[in-house]
Amino acid sequence: CTIAPVTVPVQCKMDSDCASKLACFSGECRNPCVETTPCGANAECVVVDTLPLRTMSCMCLPGYVGDADVECKIAPSEEPGCKSDDECPLSDTCLNRRCVNPCAASNPCASNALCESTNHKAVCKCPPGFVGNAFVNCYKEPQQSPECTADSECPNNRACVNQRCQDPCVVANPCGLNAECITSQHRPVCNCPQGWAGNPEVQCYKPECKVDTDCLYDKACVGGSCVSPCLAQSCGRGAECKVQSPHRGTCVCPAGTQGNPLLSCVSVVCQYNEDCADHEACDRLNRVCRPVCEDDTCATTAVCTARNHQPTCSCPPGTEGNAYIECIEPGDRTPLRPECETDGDCPSRMACINTRCEDPCRVASMCSPDQQCHVQDTLPLRTVYCQCPPDTVADYDGRCKLIAQPVPQCRVDSDCQTVERCVRGSCVEACRVDPCGLNAICALQTHTAVCTCPPGFIGNPH
Repeated sequence: CTIAPVTVPVQCKMDSDCASKLACFSGECRNPCVETTPCGANAECVVVDTLPLRTMSCMCLPGYVGDADVECKIAPSEEPGCKSDDECPLSDTCLNRRCVNPCAASNPCASNALCESTNHKAVCKCPPGFVGNAFVNCYKEPQQSPECTADSECPNNRACVNQRCQDPCVVANPCGLNAECITSQHRPVCNCPQGWAGNPEVQCYKPECKVDTDCLYDKACVGGSCVSPCLAQSCGRGAECKVQSPHRGTCVCPAGTQGNPLLSCVSVVCQYNEDCADHEACDRLNRVCRPVCEDDTCATTAVCTARNHQPTCSCPPGTEGNAYIECIEPGDRTPLRPECETDGDCPSRMACINTRCEDPCRVASMCSPDQQCHVQDTLPLRTVYCQCPPDTVADYDGRCKLIAQPVPQCRVDSDCQTVERCVRGSCVEACRVDPCGLNAICALQTHTAVCTCPPGFIGNPH
């Protein structure tokens, strides 16, 4: 018998069987940096715990530089100072390892230009009031005198807008749809074209039509022409006709009255301001409508304007102060200040003409004698509108003529039935033309309404 050989078990088969920083060499766990010495001189070896095999990394020792796998040498000593602009303040630049102001080191600007150091660079600018190339020369900006300072310095068909003589119709056409704009007396004037009707402030239209929809909202197609539907509408005594639905006239009682607008409208006491006319308010104690502008509403020389049942006081042009207490002429000024310089300095519907606030419709003949002239509060210039009366059109010479009317239904009462009367070319029942009083009976006799009190009643049947 022989002694059996002693078998020593292996410590490892692969790197993962070993502890951290050790690798498997012939069944034993050892430091790979010691076993293989992979690094060059003046370098150290570091083991990285990677799998399936450990990894060795070589690094130069502190104070040494170079390729750690071959050889590390002593690092050269660095010169003091900056290496780039990033190591300097924003106002400096790095020049010869020193942070210096670029404007002080080498000023690239013209002698009369300003040099500013921004973001490590020299920036050249001309001083305020100067223009030019800041690297070559800066010079004073030439002052251009304005073309105009007042309308009187411009031709009649131009206005002084932004210190330039311009056509206000071109700068901002204030006229309505299809209206023509011409400049006269330095102001835009709106007219409907020849042969057209309408309000030049809103819309102008051709009067020819075939159906109502060819006309504006407040016109009806009668005999091939767009005319007011109220022309053929007969309303009661004291009533008025208004267009409240498209192309149709409706009889209504005016504010402050009540009744059947087809028969008669009579004045009544009020309960609210809305029961009164626009320039009146309801005296609720006595239940009557009274004007809101009375002798003591405003200051003695002030102007009272009634609107929406309320008074508004304003001092006349050329005066100043509290319009509810006293309006006085402005005191002496040195130098004397003009009443106005622009239209915006003037009250409503007034324009600045020769430094005075005046009504342009009165100062100059803006419109033809047949047209209605009114001023709209537009800025910077007031706008003048020349409007022909309703159901008329402008002729070639600016005069207003009636739109061609259809053949009337009648001219005299005898053209109608005996119970009707001829009213504005239409046959209307006589009792509607001359309605009787309350509770009275209306009888029709030969185009005449005969009013009588019924049996058991007395009084004035009218």
